[in-house]
Amino acid sequence: MSDPKNIILGMPGYGRQTSAAGRGFWRACRDQRTMLNAYYNGSLLASNFNQLWCLALNHVHEGRPLEYFAMLHDDVGPEDFWLDKLIAELEDKQLDVLSVVVPIKDSRGMTSMALQDPEDNWLPAARLTLTPDCGFAPSGTNPIPLDEPYAKLKALAEAARRLRAEQTASA
Repeated sequence: MSDPKNIILGMPGYGRQTSAAGRGFWRACRDQRTMLNAYYNGSLLASNFNQLWCLALNHVHEGRPLEYFAMLHDDVGPEDFWLDKLIAELEDKQLDVLSVVVPIKDSRGMTSMALQDPEDNWLPAARLTLTPDCGFAPSGTNPIPLDEPYAKLKALAEAARRLRAEQTASA
């Protein structure tokens, strides 16, 4: 077995952690000997993010080893050992940053991941999205009303229609 990675896994949230998120938080890596798990909750989610980031920066400032910093929302339930896979991808591709696209939990079909518009810090230049078969399926562990995936697929179809119209207009 390889040496364990020095990781801080933070979980920002509103204090309503789902059971799937809890499982993902405690089963992120197969070897957790050198992993620090920290959960910050409160009504200001951005403040929770910042506190977790400060925890990691202070960890390094104090001379303690840290190779990776990751965050998992308290309402996102990944598969077991998900962080092992992301770290393997980071190392294999020699990346500095890796993010996972997560759907916003409403009917707009949008995601939480976006690329910044260099002209406007408050406007995304582009949002990253999912394939139509990802993140829409209800299950026994994650039941959702069937009108939710329908609305998301409808939003994806409308986005595709708009993009095709823009491409046709600019050609």
